[in-house]
Amino acid sequence: MVMDEEKSMEAWIASVRDIAHCLEAADFEVMDIDLIIALTQGLPDRYDPFIISLDTTPIDQLSVDSVITCLLNEESRQLRFHDTAALSRSQLGRRLGRSIPRLNPLPVRNNPPQSTLLQLRWSQSPCS
Repeated sequence: MVMDEEKSMEAWIASVRDIAHCLEAADFEVMDIDLIIALTQGLPDRYDPFIISLDTTPIDQLSVDSVITCLLNEESRQLRFHDTAALSRSQLGRRLGRSIPRLNPLPVRNNPPQSTLLQLRWSQSPCS
């Protein structure tokens, strides 16, 4: 399961929780760590730094609620950064008399990441 780039974090969290509820309804036990891994594993690459920061927290200290709060905060931070960057490009373009295109760097996947959560994503990546 992979988060669509156009999907909001709230919608992503809801879809992962829906699947967890379906599994529980079918008598499968879904532990908190399973839900945390599902929430983080399907995120776009732009969340890799966030996942690395989560990886510094011992697994037994992670809770689903705290991870969800962090995910929502990270989405908000990324949206603010994107809006600020777009505004800066627009202002610069006006000064130069032309539009400034947005650059999208290509992800580099030469070596497996050192983060535990990222390693889980790496092992299931279609690029590996």
